[in-house]
Amino acid sequence: MSVKSTVTVNLALALQREGARVGILDADIYGPSQGMMLGVAEGVRPGVKDEKLFIPIEAHGLQVMSMAFLVTEKTPMVWRGPMVSGALLQMANQSIWNDLDYLLIDMPPGTGDIQLTLAQKIPVAGAVIVTTPQDIALLDCRKGIEMFSKVSIPVLGIVENMSGIFAVTVATLNRSSEKTGAPVLPESIRFLCWGRCPCIARFVSRLTAAYPVWRQSRTVRSAAALATWRGIWGHCSRCAVRIRLSFFPT
Repeated sequence: MSVKSTVTVNLALALQREGARVGILDADIYGPSQGMMLGVAEGVRPGVKDEKLFIPIEAHGLQVMSMAFLVTEKTPMVWRGPMVSGALLQMANQSIWNDLDYLLIDMPPGTGDIQLTLAQKIPVAGAVIVTTPQDIALLDCRKGIEMFSKVSIPVLGIVENMSGIFAVTVATLNRSSEKTGAPVLPESIRFLCWGRCPCIARFVSRLTAAYPVWRQSRTVRSAAALATWRGIWGHCSRCAVRIRLSFFPT
């Protein structure tokens, strides 16, 4: 399960639930996963207008564009940096996004060509860093924060995904380590942590079957996890309001 893509799709649905029109651009050219996450069948292709513009696919009410819609599941993307950056810009600029309020861009890990292209070529309102509790993941988290700082893109928040294993049989949460990752972040950025999302086997299996967390039925056993997600969605919605007001002051 992609920890970043899971957060992206569920935050998109949370914004949609607030009444916004939301799109997702899957910028992970080498390993696109939004098609599977949103239940888009293999072989479904975006529409084309004037032989040069893509019409994003709609799934769960979201407008989605991904490299997964342009190649088969078995096709490896053996591309160098310039080709990958070109594919990102083509999907971003040559897609007919229908009156969006927000476009969430699901990024690949790291601080490479895609991230630099995004910062230089696409106007970005803010970034959400997704990490896991392991020390090695936190190193990338810190690098990501520093990179966005250098290119003047504000970091809105940090989400720790797979922060523990929620045992539904006994309704308890076992942390994957004695101390979770987000609190280990430096004091100067610790306040950015929006929340921690536990790993629940039932949710994970249904996510890959196109049932995002928000669409899954509520049960007593999953109440704690849903409460965690709602807390993150609340932060996302409040951040979205601040972004909207910064661009469209009343």
